[in-house]
Amino acid sequence: MKHYPIFVDIRHRKCVVLGGGSVATRKVKGLLTASAKVTVVAQEASATLLALARSGKIPVIKGRSFEAALPGPVLAIAATKS
Repeated sequence: MKHYPIFVDIRHRKCVVLGGGSVATRKVKGLLTASAKVTVVAQEASATLLALARSGKIPVIKGRSFEAALPGPVLAIAATKS
């Protein structure tokens, strides 16, 4: 592998996670720990993600495309099965 791991200051920056399953949930938790402003785009979301949405920590947008959360994310992560 030539390059991949990156360190980006995402504090208070918009990040989008596409997907609502276990991988997406893990990614969201990590982003929140780094103080990112996280938006989830998913057809269905895990109970954990829905609880975070109910508590006002993240918005969950029903959809299948990053376009639902545009404009402006500094980071986008696809965490879907396909």
